[in-house]
Amino acid sequence: MKSRRRLIIPVAALAIGVAAWFLLPRGGAQNGAIQASGTIEATQVDVAPKITGRVIKLAVREGDKVRSGQVVAELDAAEVEAQLAQARAAVAVAQTRPAQADAVVVLARASVEAQLTQARAQLESAAASLEASRASLRAAEANVQVSETNLARVESDLQRLEALYRDGAVSAQELDTARSAVQAAVAQRDAARAQRDAARVQLTAVAAGLEQARAALAVAEANRQTVGIREQDAAAARAQLAQARAVLQQAEILRGYTILTAPLTGVVVAKHVEIGDLVAVGAPVVTVADLSQPYLRVFISETDVGKVTLGQPVDVRVDAFRGRVFHGTVTEISDHAEFTPGNVQTREERVKLVFAVKVQLSNQDGVLKPGLPADAVIVTGAGVSP
Repeated sequence: MKSRRRLIIPVAALAIGVAAWFLLPRGGAQNGAIQASGTIEATQVDVAPKITGRVIKLAVREGDKVRSGQVVAELDAAEVEAQLAQARAAVAVAQTRPAQADAVVVLARASVEAQLTQARAQLESAAASLEASRASLRAAEANVQVSETNLARVESDLQRLEALYRDGAVSAQELDTARSAVQAAVAQRDAARAQRDAARVQLTAVAAGLEQARAALAVAEANRQTVGIREQDAAAARAQLAQARAVLQQAEILRGYTILTAPLTGVVVAKHVEIGDLVAVGAPVVTVADLSQPYLRVFISETDVGKVTLGQPVDVRVDAFRGRVFHGTVTEISDHAEFTPGNVQTREERVKLVFAVKVQLSNQDGVLKPGLPADAVIVTGAGVSP
């Protein structure tokens, strides 16, 4: 019986001591040091898709170490692959069109230039023919005048000889000769008139040809617009190719979105989905934490925060590793207070304002994990860490 009493007394004393440890205020300065409690934290990043898709592969489990850029999951890419194939086919077709359109432009330019050259030559030829026809007409009209003058002369001679013949002054042979001369002059006049009329017809035809040549030149010059149209077609073909390449690039980007990679080197601390789950945009698939640089966030009262400065050493103890001290450094001090509790009514309650302080920890062996409760002692100078 005495033995059981001896055992109960130390156990009770230990229980009372532990209760006193948790019930007494943890914050505040003691022996020149500031004590505070908090929870181990680490930089955590959710790996989430940028497109909606079904998970077909999970390459990691909780607790796995990953490197930055390592594949952690894949989404079903069947639909994206179809879009990618369609985009590649569109680019393949669009790539041939600019060269074809440029070739059409070259042909159109050559055709128009040939038409212009021919039309200009025809116009020059028609103009020259017109001048020649006018000259021919002038010559024909002059011949008509000469033949008519000659006819008038021989007719006058005939009339004179006929009078002389009646008087017996000339012979019948001389009269016949005069009559033959008149007949020849009439024939010459008629021939000259025919040539004149033909020259007029020729001039009219040549003038019409000149107008046709002018019209052909106008058509050739108007056909220059077709070159502009073909150039627009070529520009449109290049624009279509650029658009097709942009669609292909977007499809390739979407294909890349089906591969989910770790954004940093760390440890997978949470897996949120299973294979076959449909994941929406932004929904986390896994969470990766950088355990190489964990930190502890504690809250210091406004009466003690003035004693805390950047770079101060901090001793941290974690319940999971009793007897072990982790060393840290103050790296951040909040510049605004937080109320605790939320409503401050009296002067006594205002002293409960606290400031957040971040303590960067060393975790070379990786034993510190997010979520572990920890106690910190900020060494302010005079005190010694317990």
